[in-house]
Amino acid sequence: MNALSNQGPAPIGSGRAASRSERALRLRLSAVCVPVFLVLSGLLAWGASETKPGDTQTVVAVLSAACFAAAVAALITAVRTSVGLRREERRRSSP
Repeated sequence: MNALSNQGPAPIGSGRAASRSERALRLRLSAVCVPVFLVLSGLLAWGASETKPGDTQTVVAVLSAACFAAAVAALITAVRTSVGLRREERRRSSP
C-alpha cells in the first residue's frame, strides 16, 4: 500500500458482533436511566409542590418536566433497541 491508498485494514470493533455489543450496552444504559429519571422527576415535582409560588417553583417544575422527558426518551430507546435485538436474533436463528 502506498500513502495515497484509501484501502486500509478494517477498524477494530467493526462488524455485527460490535454492533450487537453496542445495542446491548445501549439497552442496559436505557434500563438504568429510565427509573433514575422517573424518580428524579417525581422528587422534583414533589419539591415544586412544597415550595412557595415564585421563580423557584417554576424552575423546579421545569426541571421535573425535563427529567420526565428524558425518562420517556430513554424508555423509547430501550423499546426500539430491544425490538432490534429480537429481530436480529430471529434473522440469525432462521435458516
